[in-house]
Amino acid sequence: MKFIGTFLKKVFIGKAENTFFELCRAIIVGGVAFLVDMLLLIVLKELGNASTLLSATLSFIIGTLVNYLLSTYWAYSSTNIENGAVRLLMFTAISAVGLLLNNLIILFFDKHVTIGGAIGKLIPAYVIGKVVATMIVFFWNFTARKLLIYRKKKVPATEQEKTE
Repeated sequence: MKFIGTFLKKVFIGKAENTFFELCRAIIVGGVAFLVDMLLLIVLKELGNASTLLSATLSFIIGTLVNYLLSTYWAYSSTNIENGAVRLLMFTAISAVGLLLNNLIILFFDKHVTIGGAIGKLIPAYVIGKVVATMIVFFWNFTARKLLIYRKKKVPATEQEKTE
């Protein structure tokens, strides 16, 4: 039981100690952003009568904003990009690729996939497409962000020698 408490404390409190805990936090952040994204997608599409493409794009942008804020201030322990504007620009560029993948997958499901039976009556194909897109885009986003934005800063050799 103590192990679980220690594990949860490392996941939720303080800085993430390593990539594993950053991944745990990224999954939580992704889940929160997914809920915002999915709910907004359905509201815009079903209640707002917006097109699938417009709904998917707007909901993705809002979900990405939630993701950026939670990622920057909680999920990742460090960044190699100190300039906030540059970091936001890089995050946005990575997310733009994610948006393209997201929309292509959702539109494919919306236009070309038919879900039969009771599930098809309850869950529109674009919603299934959104779930598939989210899984694919999550791996793209985590990998690209970890490699390009949230990696540890390299310490110059002279500074490293001083600390040893």
